[in-house]
Amino acid sequence: MSAKGSESEALPPNIALNGFRYDLEANELLDGAGERVQLRPQCLGVLRCLAQRAGQVVSKEELMHAVWPGMIVTDDSLVHCVGELRHALGDARRRVLQTEPRRGYRLVSARVPNGGATGDSTGDSTGDATGDATGDSTVDGLPSQEIRFAISADGVRIAYASHGQGVPVVRAARFASHLDHDLSCLTEGPILQAVARRHRLIRFDQRGQGLSDRHVDVGTLEDSVRDLEAVVDAEGLSRFVLWAIGSGVASAVRFAALHPERVERLILSAGWARGVAHRTGGNWAALGASTLRFIEALWDKPYTSRASVRFDWREYPGATPEQLLSYDELQRLSCSGAVAASAIGFSAEFDVTGDLGKVRCPALVTHSAREHQTPFDEARLMVAGIPGARLATLDSDNHMPLPQEPAFDALVMAMDEFIDEGEPMRHASASTPSDQADRSSSPRPSRGN
Repeated sequence: MSAKGSESEALPPNIALNGFRYDLEANELLDGAGERVQLRPQCLGVLRCLAQRAGQVVSKEELMHAVWPGMIVTDDSLVHCVGELRHALGDARRRVLQTEPRRGYRLVSARVPNGGATGDSTGDSTGDATGDATGDSTVDGLPSQEIRFAISADGVRIAYASHGQGVPVVRAARFASHLDHDLSCLTEGPILQAVARRHRLIRFDQRGQGLSDRHVDVGTLEDSVRDLEAVVDAEGLSRFVLWAIGSGVASAVRFAALHPERVERLILSAGWARGVAHRTGGNWAALGASTLRFIEALWDKPYTSRASVRFDWREYPGATPEQLLSYDELQRLSCSGAVAASAIGFSAEFDVTGDLGKVRCPALVTHSAREHQTPFDEARLMVAGIPGARLATLDSDNHMPLPQEPAFDALVMAMDEFIDEGEPMRHASASTPSDQADRSSSPRPSRGN
């Protein structure tokens, strides 16, 4: 569309937003009954800027310059306005007011006649955060994920999702995950999206969390291994790339050691072979029980009370306020306080150092150089223990690199190149079923996409 055409359409129409109507001329947001929604002037200013360029990404700098001209304000002012708008619009899933990492915000809308009905322009009329069987239908242009359930050895139902095409990459279960929400989380979602654009990503919720059976014990390390086995069996995978983050690393190492015929390549990110109880000795025995009681008691409290308990800022010291709030929301939705305390205590007792030498597949260990939560020594321990493993050190302070830092692109490239190295072996393997071979050899998007 030409610039002239864009200008002629800029102001007259009303804009439908998830059952609401924004009147550009009056600068008012109206609900389904035509009643005005009360918003601060700054929030209306942000909404007006986004509405004038509906469907396009508007940078933070442009928004701040337009809404606070000549004033020095921090990102917090814009973040709070965006949060208020999402709350007013019932946009818990961020399908109407979308965040584009490292770029800005986009308003997804439809033009309607003046005074006309709003309809359901975004396809998200509920606006709730509970989700349904389909999960997030689209995130940054990704195809719909398919959520299914695998039955573990003890009868527990494990929810798993698959989307994308190409080499199957199975992300092991980790603490604080939720299939309906992690793709849109501003800290966890970007790396999942990057992998799903290049490969076929399969991920699942840990027992007791997310969409998996919630009213069950977190189980043992052996249960976690059996849950992983149930998922890959249900998905019909004979060989695959196994990827684990954080607390999921121990079960991935154990699985790879027990099933060398199934794991083609192993990627271990920001994790540990020894839980904190084995790294600190008596200190955990003295402090662990009281720490877990504290976590359980404050888990469902407001964010400001929970921040010191939930370690949000220590995991992501380089995160923006909006990213921290998004991560906090994901953790809150993933499980109860009792499950959180049990899961953290459970992972503190992990020790798979004896399994490292039994891993036979190529392995890549990625770790942020200045990560606060998990010592860098744990990465070195795993690289030294797994025969032929290599280390990718990431120039970051964060648990996993965030999309606004160069280390994020370095992580994506390291993973992509490591997975691609297995391509000749995939073509040569006679044990891979034909349908999996077809998927592995199908064209994949270029790294520039």
